[in-house]
Amino acid sequence: MSKLLIFDGETLGITADVPDGGSVSVAVLDEAGNQLATCEPISGTVTDGRVKWKGVSGLVSLSSGQIRLRFELREAKLYGFQSLAS
Repeated sequence: MSKLLIFDGETLGITADVPDGGSVSVAVLDEAGNQLATCEPISGTVTDGRVKWKGVSGLVSLSSGQIRLRFELREAKLYGFQSLAS
């Protein structure tokens, strides 16, 4: 789980090595640890790949304050993440 972040983008970009059978999932949590959004699992290697959220079009509406990101890696390596504009 990440530290508290002030998220100023529309969505999240990640760079990850995801071999066959692996995946990366991301959840957005509020300051109290309540889940605000989850993403469609990423099942292939990506460089600055845009995360697709379930049930929300972007993160701007969720980030009224600080958030945390929780990454779930299955047979994968996460190299970085960043805030992306729409």
